[in-house]
Amino acid sequence: MGISCQISEAMRRYGVSDTTTALIVVRIGGPELVAENVERDMDAIVKGTKASFDRLGDLTDWSAVKKYHKLGNEVGVREAKDDLKREHTVVDGIVC
Repeated sequence: MGISCQISEAMRRYGVSDTTTALIVVRIGGPELVAENVERDMDAIVKGTKASFDRLGDLTDWSAVKKYHKLGNEVGVREAKDDLKREHTVVDGIVC
């Protein structure tokens, strides 16, 4: 499977579309890439407001993360269901 096919599959699976409200864009490359140029290119493609990684937890669709990673039956997730902060920490620990 080619890299573009993998990217397309990930975009379909995780629901990236024109109506997506939160997105992390990463560009990996060598030292020849200039950060300002990469940022300019990303700004030209992605329409929206940049946010700090500090807001990542607030922007995460935790239900989608649990669904796509099939975490509904995980003991730790079930035990933490009444405490969202704890549940998010458990899910984050499993996925990462």
